[in-house]
Amino acid sequence: MCGIYTEVFKSGETNFEKCLDILEGLKKRGPDWSFHKVINNIFFGQTVLSMAGKREKNISNHISRSGRFFLLFNGEIYNYKFLEKKYSLNLKKNFSDTQVLVNLFDKRDIKKVIDELDGMYAFIIYDKVKKKISFTRDIQGEKTLYFYEDFEKFAISSEASSFLNNGFNPQIDKSSLQSYLNSRHFLQLRSTSFKKIKNILPGETIELDLNNFKKKLIDKRNISEYISEKTYLENNKKTVEELTAELENLLEKNLKEMIPEGRKYCSILSGGIDSTLISKILENISKPEVFISLN
Repeated sequence: MCGIYTEVFKSGETNFEKCLDILEGLKKRGPDWSFHKVINNIFFGQTVLSMAGKREKNISNHISRSGRFFLLFNGEIYNYKFLEKKYSLNLKKNFSDTQVLVNLFDKRDIKKVIDELDGMYAFIIYDKVKKKISFTRDIQGEKTLYFYEDFEKFAISSEASSFLNNGFNPQIDKSSLQSYLNSRHFLQLRSTSFKKIKNILPGETIELDLNNFKKKLIDKRNISEYISEKTYLENNKKTVEELTAELENLLEKNLKEMIPEGRKYCSILSGGIDSTLISKILENISKPEVFISLN
């Protein structure tokens, strides 16, 4: 789990020291190392928890070979090795999913890049040629991303807490807060408990034009798009034994992609069917360091 933060100063004085304080608050999300980069009136920062590839403290891994794209990335791309080979990226040994992702933008536009990704993610990509920032979340919404906007600034963060104090003026949204108190749940909606802090919804890609500070939705995906009527009808003809074997093969395939290389890891299970089944399969194919059951 990494922490990403970007702030665009539209007018007035830039305050990059404040941005560094906000980034410090995200270090609990990324204890391995952190970095920041200032480009004109824009602050980019990330705290890093290394998961895939060699643990290398190198900001250049977030810059594409062409130098055109700069990436802040929270998540994990499970098929990154396949993509590196498919697009002949020819990266050095022990490359990471971050390196693969940022270099894909030299090959494809953002919509087509997202088409290729198998994983969980929230990322911000800066295009220095078109002078645009795009930010997106995976279709399941596993990784959070929030934005704040007023006349002076536009900011994006992994946590809404980045916009509390620190010179922001979010203001409590009473209607949204009342909805939470009635249901005890925050639904996956645009609104938060604060008027100027908004959710980026699962499957959304938003683009900010740095020439005029106008933002627009450039892509929106729904989980229903991943349901195939053809596959559903084919599965209706299969026996329980055939479906069970297919499910087991799918689980094994996906878990093999998710196992971190060369690192100790544990499997956390609640006692329910899903986590217990996953833990048993992991025991057969990899053997985690320890199993932890939370009651």
